[in-house]
Amino acid sequence: MASRRNPLSWAACLVVLAFVSVYPAPTPAANGAFERLYREALEARTAGDFETAIARLEEVVALQPDDVDALLLLGTLYGFERRFEEALAALERGLSLAPSYTDIRLAMARIKAWQGEFDSASQIVEAVLAEQPDNLEALIQRARLAYYQDQLGRAEAAFGEVLKRQPENSEALVGLGDAKWAQGEYAEARAYYRRAAAAQPDAPEAAERLRRKPPRDFAWRLDTTGSYSAFSRQPRKPWRELFQQVSYRASLATTVHGRVELSKRFDQFDAYLQGGVDHRLSKWLSGYAYAGGTPSPDFRERWAVMGGGTVRLWPGKEIVGATVVTLDAKEANYLSGDVTTVKPGVQQYFLAGRLWLTGQWINTIDESDNHLQGWLGRIDAQVIDRVRVFGGLAEAPETSENVTLGTSSIFGGLVVDLSQLVSVRLDYAREDRERSFVRETVTLSVSLRF
Repeated sequence: MASRRNPLSWAACLVVLAFVSVYPAPTPAANGAFERLYREALEARTAGDFETAIARLEEVVALQPDDVDALLLLGTLYGFERRFEEALAALERGLSLAPSYTDIRLAMARIKAWQGEFDSASQIVEAVLAEQPDNLEALIQRARLAYYQDQLGRAEAAFGEVLKRQPENSEALVGLGDAKWAQGEYAEARAYYRRAAAAQPDAPEAAERLRRKPPRDFAWRLDTTGSYSAFSRQPRKPWRELFQQVSYRASLATTVHGRVELSKRFDQFDAYLQGGVDHRLSKWLSGYAYAGGTPSPDFRERWAVMGGGTVRLWPGKEIVGATVVTLDAKEANYLSGDVTTVKPGVQQYFLAGRLWLTGQWINTIDESDNHLQGWLGRIDAQVIDRVRVFGGLAEAPETSENVTLGTSSIFGGLVVDLSQLVSVRLDYAREDRERSFVRETVTLSVSLRF
């Protein structure tokens, strides 16, 4: 039976035939130029001169636009230079010419992973593995995707699958070393890097990692803070307060602390004691729990418990960075009654984490069981590597001297890292407490790591 074809298909075939009949075949000179440019591109790539390699490959593709291998190499090199849109365009062109070319599909997955599009990259990798379960490159990419997302257990298992098939695969050995390094297991990581270097002596990745030194381990931190508050609108004596906190990092994920807050307010003195733990469950989830109390209090809380945490919704990119949801909760018992505060919030990072905005919705059940609401907005900027500035506004209920009242606040300050061991912080805040005083506070803090 004769096949039924769309007339447009026949027309397209005729156009193609006409094009082929008039388009001249490549001349020997053109072939010679193609081979020379391709050879120069490969030599430049081997030498690490990606800029020259890309320029030569662009000329190669101009001579032979349908050369799939040239498009694959060009797309990969664009990716190395972080020219991601151009990389994907070249690879998509190659895939349209060779839809079953596995190397192009995996190169596209690699580019998407570098862009932070992990779900899209995983879909490509899993589709390849469904067709080719023993494809080592796809298995390595599966492991790397787990590593990029801080799923370190999954990454180790996936790299292990590669080593079952090829025990001295240097890329898998480096990957296992990276997973161990991320968990602070530096000796185990270096053992994997040495195996990788022995398996492939000319590969630079293992040698580069063997030159890395573990970060200096400052397990202890002492924070000392002193503040002075002056008052207006109502005549009151200044407040003087001193805070001391010692923290110990028990592991890369867990830190415990003890804290003493000494406060002299209106000729009365209270000492608040607190202990707590912060724990990072994964790269995207962390939490904390604190508890404290004041022996024989005059104005501080008798006891308090606090808890909360953060959830990173997505890792972000260079311009628009990570989005983090926060939650802080506190239950405190004062001489006047219980006060409960719950503060959901969000942090949005920009410019590779050098600028971020924080917003909180503040909800308080005061000592008289009234539900009071407020908000806080804050901006932080890492202006240079060792200097961070911040500022913000708040309209929220605050408990002071056993009474909760609405307070308008403006605050700001800066943090300076003098060295790896010492940081200094200076804060200023102005609080306008409704039907009460205006308080201006200057706070100086010094942090020592050891």
